Amino acid sequence: PGSGGAAPGHRNRSFSDPLAAGDLSLKAFSSPAAACAALLAVLAVPGCRRRTSTGEIAPAAPSPIPGARVERPSPRIRDLYPPDAYVATRFSVRFDGMSVLGVAGEGFSPDSTVYFGDEPMLTQFVSSDSLAATVPPTLIERVGNVPVSVRDATGARSPAVAFAVVPPRPAGACPEIRHIYPSSTEAGRGFSLRADGSSSLGVAGRGFGPGSFVLLDGKKASTIYQGPGSLIALVPAVSLSKRGRIRVAVAEEKCRLFPSPEDLEVR
Repeated sequence: PGSGGAAPGHRNRSFSDPLAAGDLSLKAFSSPAAACAALLAVLAVPGCRRRTSTGEIAPAAPSPIPGARVERPSPRIRDLYPPDAYVATRFSVRFDGMSVLGVAGEGFSPDSTVYFGDEPMLTQFVSSDSLAATVPPTLIERVGNVPVSVRDATGARSPAVAFAVVPPRPAGACPEIRHIYPSSTEAGRGFSLRADGSSSLGVAGRGFGPGSFVLLDGKKASTIYQGPGSLIALVPAVSLSKRGRIRVAVAEEKCRLFPSPEDLEVR
């Protein structure tokens, strides 16, 4: 860990094909132009042109001269998703049972590595402002703040941001919703689309646990537990096909239903 390189087996991964990166789908874009812009942003195709805010076509920045030194911005972390976890409890659980920590910021590159404390994590490069790190359960077995940072191949390292490992939820405590995001969308058009066509509704609050689930108009929705303050509810496309309001609530066995202070508005 002190050498700046990843530990054996902790090889960085990146996606040269953005359609292979998780749930990214062309369905998530409002138009072919938007999809093209996203593809160019990911692939950085040399010589491509971009449309400015005034609608004019501007040439892309010239490709670097071979052998020339290219200055890159130092990595910097803006947010962690989730920012905390219950002690000895996995969060944002992946299909293989591992926890995934999302890191948002700037100055990231395919050779960036996320450090959880002094340990380099298996890091997936998503974009210049987004990384995903796999966190082993052994690293969240003690209560306390863990410094999270990003280091690249040049040795540049971001200032650390604290990830909180908090005590277990008190017995008898129940989850509460504070807000949802987004709180509105257009009929017939989803948001944060997944490969199956469902939309990802963020639910923020407190006291969430692995057994918490979201109700949409009284019906249990597929729910992804991210951490004590965050859930993701999968909203079927059919639920967003007509205008109206969808009542959102969170529930858990042996807990009363806790409604959201705001509905999901379908305009």
